[in-house]
Amino acid sequence: MFKKNIALLIFSLSLATLGVAQQSAATKTWTQPFALSTGGEGWESAVAIDAAGNTVAVWDQRSTKGFVTDRVWGRTRAATGTWSATTVVSRMNPPLATTYVFPAVRVSASGNATAIWGDVDGSWTADRSATGIWTPSQLLIPAISGPAFVMNSKGDAALMWSTGSVRGSSTSIIVMRRPAGSIWGAQETVATGAYVGRNSIGISNNGDVMVAWETYSASCGIEKCTLSNFVLHASRELAAASAWQDSGPLTAVDPASHSALTTLDRAGRAVLVYSMPGAYNAITQLAAGSAWSAPALVYASTSMYTAGLSSDASGNATLALLDLTLGTGQVMTVNGNISNNIWSPAVKVSGGDIYPNQVIYGGSTSGAAVLTWAAGDPNYSNYKIRGAVRLSSAGSWTSPKTLSPANAQLAAPEAVAVNTKGNAAVILSSFDNFFSGHTEYAVNFQ
Repeated sequence: MFKKNIALLIFSLSLATLGVAQQSAATKTWTQPFALSTGGEGWESAVAIDAAGNTVAVWDQRSTKGFVTDRVWGRTRAATGTWSATTVVSRMNPPLATTYVFPAVRVSASGNATAIWGDVDGSWTADRSATGIWTPSQLLIPAISGPAFVMNSKGDAALMWSTGSVRGSSTSIIVMRRPAGSIWGAQETVATGAYVGRNSIGISNNGDVMVAWETYSASCGIEKCTLSNFVLHASRELAAASAWQDSGPLTAVDPASHSALTTLDRAGRAVLVYSMPGAYNAITQLAAGSAWSAPALVYASTSMYTAGLSSDASGNATLALLDLTLGTGQVMTVNGNISNNIWSPAVKVSGGDIYPNQVIYGGSTSGAAVLTWAAGDPNYSNYKIRGAVRLSSAGSWTSPKTLSPANAQLAAPEAVAVNTKGNAAVILSSFDNFFSGHTEYAVNFQ
């Protein structure tokens, strides 16, 4: 399957460093689940963790007394401390007018956080300084909800979304950028045409932004539209530039979406991992404006789903996925190197877990990473939420650990975050005993 032996994979970590990382993993432990949401019901959480290990979480808090109202709430946790009292992050009045809030939060290495969430009038945002104060919320993107949101360790950030529809005359992919410590810039059009669709967005620590997107064809009847003829593209904008460089077609015309994931290393080298029938392939770009590599096979299966893609600072990339053909399913990771596009055999992470699903992955620029998933009863009635961590790109994954509380009903993983030291956070949710409420729980690895 692979043209070169796995020994050719180049990792930036020495064996001595790897040994220290593995030893440190043994000294870290998972905390007990902490109930973030109180006095109502919590939904749709997000989490981030800075370089010092301080954690920030936000979620949709739903009041169940009198009129049902939704607001975005937040808590923070010092690296060696306990969770703070709750804070209202969105405006108090009027409350949110939708239950489709889907908040996201990102944090710089120094601890400056940004939250994004949706309401009926568009996407809102608020910032929190490392000293702990949330700014008043503001409407950032009118009439648009659910933009993809990325931030690097310096605090450079970008949002991506689409406009138009397959039944309209035009579709576009739009990006907004914000340099660290500055304000959001104007909306920029990455691609436009009769049929263009977004796949993913990535940002390098040098500030370069990469967008994976596709052109396609659509044939619409009265009830539905049939999509076909997908061609993958990637567009890059340099940190200090205001123009997008389109790669041109990166694949042949394919019958289904490539669902491409993208990530960049510290120097701006990029990798795209995309779906083909029965396989995931990867292509790489070693510098802005340079040619993309030939495709390399990352993983092959007849039934699989990606959970995420990340790269450490030196270009060691990791793809997380769920393979449903292995027994009752297996959570896997595959390591590769952007510089040579060579990928190693997959590593099993979920061990003997039964029916793993809802896999969520997060990685850091050191290669430290975290995975969480649901496993257990195939009828969904008694799921346990499991978690595993590794401390470097070449390090081993910890054995899966049950993170959900004993009384959890219909438990589900919600969000993950990890910093360069391997300190991690997992947010999960569950109905309580007899379905009396719905609670967001936080579990830290430290």
